[in-house]
Amino acid sequence: MPERRYIGAAVERAEDRDFVRGARPFVADLDVDGCFEACFVRSYAAHGILDSIAVGAAREVPGVVGVYRAVDLDLAPVPVPPLTNAPPAMARPALATDRVRFVGEPLAVVIGTDRYRAEDGAEVVIPEIDPLDAMLDPATATTGDAPCLFDGLSNVVSVRQYGEPVDRVFDSAPVVVETKIRNGRVVPTSIEARAILVRPTPDGRIDVWVSHQAPQRLRKDLAEALNIDAERVRVVV
Repeated sequence: MPERRYIGAAVERAEDRDFVRGARPFVADLDVDGCFEACFVRSYAAHGILDSIAVGAAREVPGVVGVYRAVDLDLAPVPVPPLTNAPPAMARPALATDRVRFVGEPLAVVIGTDRYRAEDGAEVVIPEIDPLDAMLDPATATTGDAPCLFDGLSNVVSVRQYGEPVDRVFDSAPVVVETKIRNGRVVPTSIEARAILVRPTPDGRIDVWVSHQAPQRLRKDLAEALNIDAERVRVVV
């Protein structure tokens, strides 16, 4: 194996040139006959009680073939991220039910014959949300008097400790420096918007094209959410 040194080096990615030249497709470039587009209606509030979602006007928009809320569908909760050890009571619904817990949380989904008609329908869905106190700082959110996102539960999902205690080392050190380090918000963003295309096959399988970086985990999560065997799910990143 040749030795590779990456620290301080500009590593050229193999796939970028074809993507920026249009020689390779993004998910949105794929053409599947009879495909519908889904547009999500999202929460404008960071925290609040979801009183109602008016969808009647959206169902009358030309080209809209369906509008669905949580009450209209039998949906499994969103799988928790790995290594979080979140308790079952913190399971997040795929579509908000009685409460919203972050700006952008999906409230309803509008299905249209194309993207434009789906977005037209989503614009006339009217959610009513009674605002609750919201926490913007994670450190403050861990205090005892912080408003809790889940009734009867702390905002702390899990506590993990790495390594062994080093009290003896600090006790014998001539100088000890303490500091708090804040990590800025980071979002991994791709060239295209996050997208997913799902096509059912005649033999009861589903083909999934998606902007993702963990296809095996997504395959498992989709199988669990849809209550089907993982062998019936094919994921293409």
